[in-house]
Amino acid sequence: MDINQAKEILAKNNGAHINKIFVPSLKEDISFLPLTIGQKKTIAKIIIQNNTKNEDIDSYNILLAVINSLSQNKIDFSKITEFDRILIITEIIQNNFLDTPTYNIKCGQCKNEYTHKLDLNNFSKGLKEIKVINTEEYNFVDNDNNIKIEYNLPSVEDILKYKVYLNDRKSIIKASVEITDEQKENILKNIDDYSFNNEYPVMFIKKVFINDDEIEKFNELSIKEKLEFFDVFDYNAFFGEKGIFSMISIKYENITDKLLYDYNCPFCKNIIKEILDYKSFFYF
Repeated sequence: MDINQAKEILAKNNGAHINKIFVPSLKEDISFLPLTIGQKKTIAKIIIQNNTKNEDIDSYNILLAVINSLSQNKIDFSKITEFDRILIITEIIQNNFLDTPTYNIKCGQCKNEYTHKLDLNNFSKGLKEIKVINTEEYNFVDNDNNIKIEYNLPSVEDILKYKVYLNDRKSIIKASVEITDEQKENILKNIDDYSFNNEYPVMFIKKVFINDDEIEKFNELSIKEKLEFFDVFDYNAFFGEKGIFSMISIKYENITDKLLYDYNCPFCKNIIKEILDYKSFFYF
């Protein structure tokens, strides 16, 4: 038997272990092949390093490439959401018997000491129960104009655009000759949190209406163009306590709270949020 014959036999064997994953946004089952040894190592490495956020855009692209290489149906990433993507990765990890990292927790309030490990089975079940989230509206008046904004979960394609945008901003800062290395370090240290709170929510916005007239091709605008457009509106409408960015944050953080932070002690819950918070988890 030569090497090509061996590969052919193994490929046939792999075909017998196809796993079907239901993707909520597509409302259908997608068939996935099992991971290769190399792909298992790659995913395991990304999971272990997910909280460092190093080379995040590369890790994200690698995971998308893995999804596409395993899928027997080409997936349109403009049609699936981040919850779909995470569900697919979670199911792939479960189906291929990969492990998840554990964390040793010591709560300063309830004094409990325990090991936290994400229960992928319950997590996957929770993701499936979310199903398709309905689009919601946010209305406000700006200079006598009635503004209506429709928002929902961003697509994977939207998230990738955001990551490219953020990566480009970091590259510009690193290359700048107008600020010191210490200033660069401080800016880069805080840029993820700043961008997540002040720029990331724009990914959720699907349509914008002014006096019932929809802005055409809004989603074809770049992130920078969208942010510049929203900059002309009243600050509180977007960044105030009851602004749209706060509404988006509350709505979707409540969903991830139910998925990730199942603890009676609020202090334990906060510790876990530091480890697997809404921001870092979505780098997974």
